[in-house]
Amino acid sequence: MGLHTDYLGHLRIAPVLNADEIAFLQAFNGTRHCGDRTPLDVAEHPSDNENHGDVGTYNRVSEGRPGLWCPWTSCQDGCCLIWDQGEKPYRPQEWLRYVVNTFLRPGAVLSGDPAARERGLTFDHVLDGMLVGERRETAELFALTVRANVVRRRVLVPGAENTDEYGYPPPDVERRSRQGRLVARRRRFAAAIARDLEAAG
Repeated sequence: MGLHTDYLGHLRIAPVLNADEIAFLQAFNGTRHCGDRTPLDVAEHPSDNENHGDVGTYNRVSEGRPGLWCPWTSCQDGCCLIWDQGEKPYRPQEWLRYVVNTFLRPGAVLSGDPAARERGLTFDHVLDGMLVGERRETAELFALTVRANVVRRRVLVPGAENTDEYGYPPPDVERRSRQGRLVARRRRFAAAIARDLEAAG
């Protein structure tokens, strides 16, 4: 279950990404990370993300990935990391850490992998900046800040009271509300039936 979250801001990347890194991060963002996909296995075409018959594999998150879709990508110039405007970004903080710690920072997870170097990844980047997120369902306002590649989350305005992280009230409150709606609906139905019977004579 996801939340509609809108982000404002960007993370500066120094030095800027080269053309290969820009292309890779954009392809990574456009990849469904399912089944046995490795971190460097990215979709070269949207059809690479289609379900080819094995629903279990298609819906299983690749090992080590925070989810099926990464909400972060490179801008066209490679100078910053930005939100991809996706409707419900899942696990954004975890994905941000994953991208920085796997592909970008010095000493990143894949920095010793020759295949990653062949793709043009340089592992010499430092990210700084802030992304401010607002959750529509709960009205929570929070900041994802990055300082020297360290990602932190800070709540700026708490979400609605008496709701869970998805904007739903506690189960007992939801149950009482549902029961109240059902009682009101039964009364409306009974009144409508009574009027029909009266009109029919």
